[in-house]
Amino acid sequence: MRESIRRLTASDADQTRALGARLADALTAANVPGPLLIGLSGTLGAGKTTFVAGLLRRLGHEESVRSPTYTL
Repeated sequence: MRESIRRLTASDADQTRALGARLADALTAANVPGPLLIGLSGTLGAGKTTFVAGLLRRLGHEESVRSPTYTL
């Protein structure tokens, strides 16, 4: 299997949520079977929760999103 790494950046919360939504769209289009583990890393305030909120909302989650850092 060939790995591909792409770095995407966002300048604000709206762009960060949009990146999460784009990942959700890509996973849906690729028909990726679950369960799926996605690792996020970054400093406090880097936008991990905002990214996850965009991803989950695109997948139909309507409730508030908790920080994945504190969930662990």
